[in-house]
Amino acid sequence: MTNKKTCAIFYFQANADIRALLLDRLVETHLNGIKTHGSASTSHFELGDADWSVFRWALDQIHAGCWRKPEMVAYKYGGIGPTFAWRNEYSVLKEHISNLHEIIAGTI
Repeated sequence: MTNKKTCAIFYFQANADIRALLLDRLVETHLNGIKTHGSASTSHFELGDADWSVFRWALDQIHAGCWRKPEMVAYKYGGIGPTFAWRNEYSVLKEHISNLHEIIAGTI
């Protein structure tokens, strides 16, 4: 993978960077989309295909026993106040929550 991806609360160039973390100590997994907004990489955006691919890959690592099973998976999209409020689309939340349920139900 050569494109920037999201996984947990980190922003990496490749899966090798993720594998270098101490994932046997994983407690929480944070999932959110990252986009360039203005001149900076900013989080709490909708998830793209690449984000879903990395999340599925991370779950594969957990199921294979390579990573510790997290106690919590946090999904972060939008928020409160003017910084985040314009990123709170119901259709995005509905789609993402449905996808998350389908992907992780009974596995985490």
